Amino acid sequence: LFVVRNAALDQPLGELVQHFTDGLDEVRGLLPTLIAGSLAEASAARSAALEAMGAPRDLARRIAELPDLMLGADVVLLAGRSGARIADAARALFGLADLFGLTTLLDLDDSGTGEMLERLALDRAGANLRRALRDLGRDAVTAGAGNIEERLARWRAAHAPA
Repeated sequence: LFVVRNAALDQPLGELVQHFTDGLDEVRGLLPTLIAGSLAEASAARSAALEAMGAPRDLARRIAELPDLMLGADVVLLAGRSGARIADAARALFGLADLFGLTTLLDLDDSGTGEMLERLALDRAGANLRRALRDLGRDAVTAGAGNIEERLARWRAAHAPA
């Protein structure tokens, strides 16, 4: 659904799928540098719990990382639209999500509600948050020259409260 809502569908489906697959693989490899603090602790706890249930270590880690990949498709989309490298787009989106405290909000879960309208509302709220975060990310990755940390710092300075 994400791809249908957000990606340009003017290329063959196989190429589009491969583009997102490659990008998500790169984001997965960057996760240890992107998540910290309570997110890293929660991922480690999920992995340990899966291992305790008998899952092989690598499989447990990959499954435990799934919630952390919540922004992966957004990263790939931002990189493609802005011309940024995947690593830079990932650092921008994860950094901005952390800056604004959006990491838990972006993982909206509709499993606790049986009401269709509530599930639709949660889905739309999540999609709107992700779109806003991608817009902010585009502004950050295109904020002049330099490495991504310099561009993020420049963006933060330009948007600091008065």
